[in-house]
Amino acid sequence: MGGGELVFAATLRTNIKGARDAMVELCALLSEDMGRVVTPLSALAPSALADALASGAAHFGWVSPTLVLMAQGLATVVPLLSSVRGGVAEYHTVLFTAPASPLTGLEQLRGVRAAWVAPTSASGYLVIRKTLARQGVDLARAFASEVFLDSHGAVGEAVLAGRADVGATYVEFARGDTSGRIGSAGWVDDSPGAEARILCVGGPIPADMIVAHPAVPLRERYAFAAGLCRLAHDPVGSGPLRTVIGADDFRPVSHEALAELDRLMKPSPNTT
Repeated sequence: MGGGELVFAATLRTNIKGARDAMVELCALLSEDMGRVVTPLSALAPSALADALASGAAHFGWVSPTLVLMAQGLATVVPLLSSVRGGVAEYHTVLFTAPASPLTGLEQLRGVRAAWVAPTSASGYLVIRKTLARQGVDLARAFASEVFLDSHGAVGEAVLAGRADVGATYVEFARGDTSGRIGSAGWVDDSPGAEARILCVGGPIPADMIVAHPAVPLRERYAFAAGLCRLAHDPVGSGPLRTVIGADDFRPVSHEALAELDRLMKPSPNTT
């Protein structure tokens, strides 16, 4: 990597006010911490993020574990950290609908309009479909139309505005208890305070990760990871970090959890 700049790539939640400015500020703080210039790279979609990391255009990235498992070019990236929110390094996926929707149970899923995040999204597509199939839902009959909208906020907005009947997104339950309080959810990304009706819960899913390109020297991987961990507990750094990544802290990546997610994503009957 020499002594040049380092590039940190992320698919920003552009619907979050100030996300791009927060990314610039976060990289400036990392630059100060590391003594190296860290430049932000905002990818428009997960596929663009994968391409940037695979090609070496980005040295570090904030990625979903499913993107790492599915994108061939990311087979050699080095997992550094898992995001922690509400004290846990995992989250759940849900199929949800609008509060006033006539849909109240999975048995009513016949010919509905579905909104998904992306084909590589664990909480916004993959895991909830596996969960539905394992609960006996015929996916071929359940959905009359399916669209990918590239962000959780866009999925939430489409469902709550009535352009889709159901959508899939993440939910962070307090202490990971699916019967407990909801800490955050994708449908509030665009509409803070919005409510939704949950039809199905899947997971848990390992939280998103910070990864490094394999060519990044070990010393710089440690320095970048340590810088993020320090910023999570810094009065100044924690603000932009939460705006960009939404994390309260970081933990080492659980390779056991990744292996379990890989198993869950393997093809199974009735998932097409």
